[in-house]
Amino acid sequence: MQIQVLPHQHKILSSDKRFNLLVGGVGSGKSFAIGDLIVKFRHESKSNEIFIGANTHKQLRDSTVKAMTDRLLMYGFNESHYDYQENKGFFDFLGMRCYLRSLENIDKAVAGLTVDKMIIDEYAFCGRPNQSPMYIHKKIIQRLRGKNGVNQFYALTSPNGVNFLHDIWVTNKTDEHLLIKAKTKDNIFLPDGYYKSLVSAYGGEQTNLAKQELFGEFINLTESSVYYSFSEKNLANLKRQSGTVLIGLDFNVEPMCSVVAQYINGKFHIIDEIIIEQNADTYKWCHEAIKRGYGGALIYPDHTGGNRKTSGQSDFDILWNNGFQVVGTYNPIVFDRTNNVNRHLREVNVLIDNKCKWLREDLEKVVWKGGKLDQTTDKRRTHTSDALGYLLWAIDPIRHESKAEIIFD
Repeated sequence: MQIQVLPHQHKILSSDKRFNLLVGGVGSGKSFAIGDLIVKFRHESKSNEIFIGANTHKQLRDSTVKAMTDRLLMYGFNESHYDYQENKGFFDFLGMRCYLRSLENIDKAVAGLTVDKMIIDEYAFCGRPNQSPMYIHKKIIQRLRGKNGVNQFYALTSPNGVNFLHDIWVTNKTDEHLLIKAKTKDNIFLPDGYYKSLVSAYGGEQTNLAKQELFGEFINLTESSVYYSFSEKNLANLKRQSGTVLIGLDFNVEPMCSVVAQYINGKFHIIDEIIIEQNADTYKWCHEAIKRGYGGALIYPDHTGGNRKTSGQSDFDILWNNGFQVVGTYNPIVFDRTNNVNRHLREVNVLIDNKCKWLREDLEKVVWKGGKLDQTTDKRRTHTSDALGYLLWAIDPIRHESKAEIIFD
């Protein structure tokens, strides 16, 4: 039987990746993909054993199983084709065994199970005071070791902030991970006027709430995001080209962070980042930068480095003595610097290589707290984005009369 599937449903159905995540907006059709996957698994092999999880038993019964069986009905299947035993946590679909489990007690939920495929509904909302989302994830995937074909994991969820899923599928993704985003407006089966009413309720498409709830983006809603202009438009696969190398540098001790850039066709290409995480000093940083081939680069630093001393020398002296050129400017006030970064991000004047994980995490996670950059919740945060801010301010600040004079090769 022919049935129409939306583009994001087709992408997840055709995936050959081991770990698959579908993040979708309200009404984007992500729940129906559960039924699509069940049909796919049964077509592949009757012997497949499937784990289907949701955050609570109520969600599993009222939302997950309902969406799955509604979708099976669209395919032409009915109750004669499956056996649903709620009290036993069991669902048989044409002879294929599915184990239905709540994630409320993950150790009990997965005890004794070995499965071939996994489907988790609204995965971003898992977690308990004594069981973190990452703990739950590790416990679940330990059971993905069946012998009936390729083992695959599928999670379907709303974003719910910048969370553990972002860490797994964005920050630390591998070739085994696939992330698919589903927009509410792409669901052609929604009632007329539904999408417009949501846009109005969320204050327009450009609000952070709309970006999360309608576009499936990972957005920090608990605090005011500092770099709100950052988006996937600022990401690219970049390579070093001939010409001047520019480095923005923050002199924090742990970590000591810097971004490596080139100015090409009116855009800042952030081609690399140098992060010294432990016992950092300027000597270590110079050694690493030279090892990567950036000796002699122009340095745009945090200008407190002119006063900071390392072994009797200022950090600026150490940079000069190692062959780098320190460009003289000054530290702007924080709001000017961050506003300038947002301006360049919004105008897509900044392109960031996908391997720059520290910078990307900063731009996604740094928030205002008490009118200041939050440097206490996660001490790794703010320093890499500060380094970017020093570089952009020195070369192209908001107040253009202060623009630094520089000639690029």
